[in-house]
Amino acid sequence: MTETPQQPAENPVRVENPSPGTIHKGYRIAIGLLLCIGGFYLRLLHTVYHKEGELWAILGEFGTFVALIIAVHFIYDLLLRDYEHRLFVGNMRTQIDKSLETFPKHLIAETCDKIKETHKEVGEMKKSVEKLGGALLHAEYMKVQDKNRPTQTTVADIYGRATEEVKKANETIDIFTSYLLEVDIEDAEAQREQEEYFSTLLSLVGDVNGKLRYRRIVQTEKTNPLETSLRERQAESYLKHILDMRKRYRNGQKVHLKYIDGRRPTTFVIIDNKKLLWQINQIGRGGKMEIYGMFIIEDPDKRLLQHFRDEFDHYWDGEAMPLN
Repeated sequence: MTETPQQPAENPVRVENPSPGTIHKGYRIAIGLLLCIGGFYLRLLHTVYHKEGELWAILGEFGTFVALIIAVHFIYDLLLRDYEHRLFVGNMRTQIDKSLETFPKHLIAETCDKIKETHKEVGEMKKSVEKLGGALLHAEYMKVQDKNRPTQTTVADIYGRATEEVKKANETIDIFTSYLLEVDIEDAEAQREQEEYFSTLLSLVGDVNGKLRYRRIVQTEKTNPLETSLRERQAESYLKHILDMRKRYRNGQKVHLKYIDGRRPTTFVIIDNKKLLWQINQIGRGGKMEIYGMFIIEDPDKRLLQHFRDEFDHYWDGEAMPLN
């Protein structure tokens, strides 16, 4: 399925609000202009139109006074304040330069060297973290969901994913098989995926010159032969695969099969000592064992995988008996 490329979101137009200082300055200018014009207008009335009376004389003088105050304020704001600012900044720079001249030059050089060293160490640390990050444990979980859901994971999906993962093996595949096996699958698609998984395991081994080694531990009852035990548990598909493994072993291929007395209800696959497939089981309808989910864990540092590695080796090198 081809995904439609998503168009990058357009950058929203950013509208910046004017600062309060800008607004206040605008108001001051407007009020100042109004007062200045008003003052000159009062003086004009008194002088040009010869408005008589003591009140008009007072208003005329007041208007002249206000106009002069506003004019002085604007002259200072536009000219003198900018000059004072430049003078202050210049004095500050002079003082800083004088202070730096008295500061020991060897300390300045040492400080620069320390900064360069710190940058170098940070760069090396970043590379180490990136390298470590590439080797950290990564886990994914697939869970069988209700078939009525619009997007679901089925047993067929889990077997299909397991097949994909074992195909990536380069050296070894070690499998520990649960005592409680899932019963023969009724779903046709899941059956095909399970058969593909089993056949892939054997095909990866190839002939006697194949480089890949495939080992499996199965569990059975002491009182029953393996074939009888698997048939009683309705696991004909597993029985067929185990018989095929035994045949390959007798033909000299790197297929090895051992068994222990049944006790562990878990199944896991170790691929190249770097990846773990851990099957999670459940008891379904009628008391039959079913696949519930599977963890896919990439663990090249063996933080978690080592526990499964030790479990497998404990039985393989100890009490497990060859099933030839």
